[in-house]
Amino acid sequence: MADKRIDELEEALSITANDLFVLEQANTAKKLTGQTMTNFLLALANGHGGISGITKTGSAGTNPVVDTYTIAFADLTTATFTVTNGVKGDTGATGPRGPKGDDVTVSSASVTYQVGNSGTTPPTGTWQSSVPTVPQGSYLWARTIVNYSDGNGTTAYAVSRMGVDGSGSVSSVCGISPDGTGNVVLTASDVGALPDSYTAPVSSVNGLTGTVSISPASISAAELDSDSKVLAAQASSAIVSKTASFTLALANAGRFIHVTASSAVTVTIPTNASVAFPVGTEIEIAQMGAGAVTFAGASGVTINSLDSAVVTSGQYAVACLKKIDTNVWLLAGALA
Repeated sequence: MADKRIDELEEALSITANDLFVLEQANTAKKLTGQTMTNFLLALANGHGGISGITKTGSAGTNPVVDTYTIAFADLTTATFTVTNGVKGDTGATGPRGPKGDDVTVSSASVTYQVGNSGTTPPTGTWQSSVPTVPQGSYLWARTIVNYSDGNGTTAYAVSRMGVDGSGSVSSVCGISPDGTGNVVLTASDVGALPDSYTAPVSSVNGLTGTVSISPASISAAELDSDSKVLAAQASSAIVSKTASFTLALANAGRFIHVTASSAVTVTIPTNASVAFPVGTEIEIAQMGAGAVTFAGASGVTINSLDSAVVTSGQYAVACLKKIDTNVWLLAGALA
């Protein structure tokens, strides 16, 4: 505001309590606040029914300028007052100069372009004034050089990447070709993933974990010799003792049963529906005590034997049962 007079400024449309004015009073410049001005006007209006208007009615002088205002009251009387504008201030000091004593200005500026393969390191090739064609996925670099009259200059870079439209970028995935929209729809089986319904693999074999080497002994299986026969050391049957009548169970398959009862006992052969012995099952039974052993089939079971004999012939007599069909057994041995 130092280079303008007050009458050259934009006119205020209202007065607030914090506004400041300058006036000459008794040949002395003084400040006038908006609050003091308001109080003055209210004092003038007191007894005149209020103020109907304030009009600028005159202006005199150049430095300072003195403006005259006329106040019209509601009772048709008037009053005048003057406002003296402040004296135009001195011109401000000259700003700092350049190192050579003159103002620094832009002497030249240029923008050049180049294609690069990195988004962080500017390319080292030749820069050109026009924008080049940028391949998909490559980077467009813009270099701005500004030179100043003091001999200094600045260089700035801007970089952007050309997008990839994806056309032809994928010919197939896991042997599956793209559909009409360019997408490859894969299922779990296409990528060797587990199906939605998945049963976990075994974690151990016969109590063995990790890399499991299976031998007949590790799974309690019989080993065969060069003639495909069970090894002699494994061919013997386990001996089971019985002292009373009983019904054959799967645990008796392949066993040698000693019956040591002193009185007669009965060995019952169950139906296949009750105990599903595999066809070919063999069971040996010896009468070791005084009690004879009688073989009986449950209802529906057939026992075939020489002369239909089904009772051991005496102490130490041995009989053998062999299942030859679903509910058919062959009985052979020392029978009476």
